[in-house]
Amino acid sequence: MNGSRVSPRGSSPTPKRCASETNGSPPARSAIEAGHLFKGKRVRPKSVITAEQFYLGGTALLLVSSLMVWPQLVQAYGAGLAGGVTAFTVGAFLLLILFTTRRGSRVARGLLIVLTGLGAISLLYQIGTGQVALGPLGVVNVVQVVLTVIGAVLLFRPTARAFFARPHQNWEEDAVVTETDS
Repeated sequence: MNGSRVSPRGSSPTPKRCASETNGSPPARSAIEAGHLFKGKRVRPKSVITAEQFYLGGTALLLVSSLMVWPQLVQAYGAGLAGGVTAFTVGAFLLLILFTTRRGSRVARGLLIVLTGLGAISLLYQIGTGQVALGPLGVVNVVQVVLTVIGAVLLFRPTARAFFARPHQNWEEDAVVTETDS
């Protein structure tokens, strides 16, 4: 019955408990997916871990694309402003990624999704108007947006939604639990 059992009264299903809450048997699948204990620790779903990796890859490419146009940025805005804006942007993305994937912050996830959407809309506008960068810079920009969009999609998989639905007291551990999201 989808990872649940019928209560003694037979009225409604009750969720299965993890090993620490029962007689020591392995945790039920739904308990792991909901973010309960696994070997005594709370774990992040694989989709959240993978989303973090995609977002970190996208942020690294954001830094690479900034370095690729660094001389033009310095010429237009000066080294201080160009460096400050680049550092702020990369730092803000890193904080949002960490608060989203390690702390389970729904507010950070919302901001990350909004920024991802703006980046995707910007890229589509550039493609539609023929203003997209050509050559290596264009490839880096497209790959960066694709990575972040994939990361955003992963943050809405079923186990990721369960991860964001529960309260988080501390930073989550990095133990990987195999999941079968559908």
